[in-house]
Amino acid sequence: MKLFKKGLAEFIGTFVLVLFGCGAAAMTSFAIDKGGYADPAAHLVGTALAFGLALCIMVYAVGSVSGCHINPAVSLGVLLKNLFLPKEKREFGWKEFFVYVAAQILGAFVAILGLRAVIGTKGGFGANTIQPAVATRGQPILIACIVEILLTGLFVFVVLAVTSSHKFRKIGGVVLGGALTVVHIFGIPLTGTSVNPARSIAPAIGQAIFAKDYTALNQLWIFIVCPLVGACIAAIMYFILFVWKKEPEEECCCKQSAGVVNNIVNNYYGEKPVEAKKEEPVVEEPKAEEPVVEEKPVVEETPVVEEKVEEPVAEAPVAEETEVVKAARKKAVPFMQRLEEADPDLKEKYIELAAYCDEYGLHGRKSVSHDTYRLHKVRYVVFSIRGKAIKMHVAVDPKTYENTTMTIKDDSAKEKYSDVPGYIRVKSALSVKRAKQLIDDAMAKAGIEKRAK
Repeated sequence: MKLFKKGLAEFIGTFVLVLFGCGAAAMTSFAIDKGGYADPAAHLVGTALAFGLALCIMVYAVGSVSGCHINPAVSLGVLLKNLFLPKEKREFGWKEFFVYVAAQILGAFVAILGLRAVIGTKGGFGANTIQPAVATRGQPILIACIVEILLTGLFVFVVLAVTSSHKFRKIGGVVLGGALTVVHIFGIPLTGTSVNPARSIAPAIGQAIFAKDYTALNQLWIFIVCPLVGACIAAIMYFILFVWKKEPEEECCCKQSAGVVNNIVNNYYGEKPVEAKKEEPVVEEPKAEEPVVEEKPVVEETPVVEEKVEEPVAEAPVAEETEVVKAARKKAVPFMQRLEEADPDLKEKYIELAAYCDEYGLHGRKSVSHDTYRLHKVRYVVFSIRGKAIKMHVAVDPKTYENTTMTIKDDSAKEKYSDVPGYIRVKSALSVKRAKQLIDDAMAKAGIEKRAK
């Protein structure tokens, strides 16, 4: 059902893009041919703005559902981007890719049927063809291919870079709409600007069927192959700049500073700091020098001196840890704020799992960084947001799942999670099913049954 909604969103988005973009291109070009109100500048700017504004509008309309690809080249770039990531972090696979592309092409065809009903065959539906500025030069096909590869590569790269950062979430539609507008302003005089196979396939076939003009259909392969090649290049550029990480020798200092930061965060979340372990041998050394201290028992004040010496040594790290915890709490992001900033798909998974806990009568209680589900003051499930995944602690023994397909990690060494030692990272639909199975196991072990609906 969720994939169907995404496909429907892509259908609607592509329909709007082709209807208004290709419609503006068709009407302005027809007006030029007939000596109407439009001139070449109006055709260029009007068509570019129609495509850019249509994309901007649909990003805000359906972007939260499907990501608003509305372009097979963008879908290919997103697919390759996900293939570069580990399996547990992938959010877009081959199944989603084929559903998206089918919905996009279908939406484009429906838009062409709408234009056929409104303006007839005037303007050729804005189909892509090699323009006179390129056709009159040598090797026009080669030039057209280079133009489409270059423009699609730059556009898809902008899409991948902008959609990968939460900083641009509010202005993403404006940025992507502006990028598509700029691409069209440059490319319309050369190839009519495709950068979108779905936008080229439907008008070319519509022109051949309704107007019996096969020029665009004969050149269609250029506007299918070249945008897909450009998308592949964009994905490689994205991988090199944002995913591929080198570790030169100069990073040693950076790693040390990163370790200090990690210790601060780990102290806040209840993990044992690494520095405490390294200080143990240093604390033991003065114990070896105790004979020197014991020379003062004649004064009969040795027990008092020993207590005074030992107390500050034992209390020093506690005072430091308290300061670290206070500093971490000031910088800590509340659980609900993290949830609001998370991806919509991650929110849905959290709501689904929280509702599943409610079926057992567990009561949720939100703290600064967690959402804890308990019953009679006993914790059974603890949720927290970690990046693009939900970290779910459950009151199960991780060792019982060693010989199963469920990779349950163990946090029993941390006192904070000693009662809910097993945890799993929830990100995909499969991990949601496994999380529910863990909740069922924990409830069965505690003898708690689901409440009657």
